[in-house]
Amino acid sequence: MTLCLMAFDTPAEKNLFTKLYERYQYYMLYLANGILQNHSLAEDAVQDAFLTLTRYMDRVEDVESPRTRNFLATITKSRAVDLLRKEKRYMEAVDIDDESYRIESKEEQPLEQLIRESEHAQLRECIKKLTPEHQTVLELKYVHGLKEREIAEILGVPTKTAGMRILRAREKLRGMLNGKEE
Repeated sequence: MTLCLMAFDTPAEKNLFTKLYERYQYYMLYLANGILQNHSLAEDAVQDAFLTLTRYMDRVEDVESPRTRNFLATITKSRAVDLLRKEKRYMEAVDIDDESYRIESKEEQPLEQLIRESEHAQLRECIKKLTPEHQTVLELKYVHGLKEREIAEILGVPTKTAGMRILRAREKLRGMLNGKEE
């Protein structure tokens, strides 16, 4: 939500967005979860819906109006369907019958899982050490899948600046993971 609030200039806009968020976040999560059948993806869809809402706040008249509720439902359903399509394309692209995806031995599975969890934990720790600016651009780029132009729009900076922030954040993260930076 903090990222979304950065998109507004006036306290009135921030206040309206906060009221919308508090009033509809669970409703939107319910709708997205009904489509996606996956709580984690549903949360992503709701976050994307709120990010989209920041560009269309002029269409919101009253927090409690049925029109506002329907508008938010439409945005949420659209984002959920987009994520569903994206997941479907990914599943179709990965041939699960391919021999390279098969686990040779049941004993290897826990070890592989432990290594993967260790790598993820290391990555999370390194990301926590980045500046909030770098954390934000990495989240927008890799978690939300936004393009540099969209990130620039959200942050209110030129596209080249957003691109440089992404590049610097990746370089800093790569250095941390290789043990060269702290």
